[in-house]
This record gives sequence, C-alpha cells and structure tokens, in this order.
Amino acid sequence: MLIRNRKINPTMVEIVIGIVLYGILGILLLTVLYLLEVPLEEFFNGTIADIFIGFIVGIIYSIVVIIHMAKTVETALEMGQHGALKHTRISYLIRIGLLLVLFVVMLFVEVGNVFSMLFGLLSLKLSAYAQPITHKVKEKLKKGR
Repeated sequence: MLIRNRKINPTMVEIVIGIVLYGILGILLLTVLYLLEVPLEEFFNGTIADIFIGFIVGIIYSIVVIIHMAKTVETALEMGQHGALKHTRISYLIRIGLLLVLFVVMLFVEVGNVFSMLFGLLSLKLSAYAQPITHKVKEKLKKGR
C-alpha cells in the first residue's frame, strides 16, 4: 500500500495492531470488572462512563502518536543531520503539547478520566515491546494463506 508515494511502515502497522488488541482487551476487562461490581469508580475516582472515555481517548492518542512518530522518522531520514534533529525535536514537542492539551481539556471540561487515559497510553509502550511477537504471528498468518 502506498500513501502519498510512500510505503506504509510494517512495524508501525504491527504496533497499531498491538494497540488495538490492547484496547479491546482493556475494554473487555473494564466491562467484566464493572459487571462483577468491582469498585472501579473508587479506584479511578470517577464515573464508569468517564473511565471508559479516558481509556478510549488514551488508545486513540496512542495510535495517533505511533503514526506521527513513523512519519517523523521517515521524513527525518530524508533530511540532513541538522535538519533531521530539528524536525525530530519539533515533532516530539508537538506530541507532548497535544498530550498536555488533552490532559487540560479532560480536567477542565470534566469529560473522561485522566488516570484511565494513562492506562490507555500504556498501550503504546506495551505494543512496542510486543511488536516482535506481533510480527511473528503476522508472518505465520501470511504463510498460512
């Protein structure tokens, strides 16, 4: 597949798959815990709707971040050393700035739960660590076709 004459980074796709799987498992776990009447509201200090919203926002932000990181690296590789360093730093500041804006909006608008959002953000880290496993499974599925 091509996007603007560029190939899609297969590692990024594998990490996105991991993030989505983490999100599905997290939502299922939150649902089961809620149905078992585990006091999630007390643990996260918010309503169950806010907990789900925060978690989903964290998952969506993780997907946006990995796509932006892949694009940043791809663009930086086409630049010179000085330009690449500057571009990478600016892109990092954009991602951090967006995260801070999300936190502030969630706190002041009181939509979602910041703590459950952090659990959603963990999906990026865990998916990056699990990427070699995702890659092996993806390759086995590809050979099975």
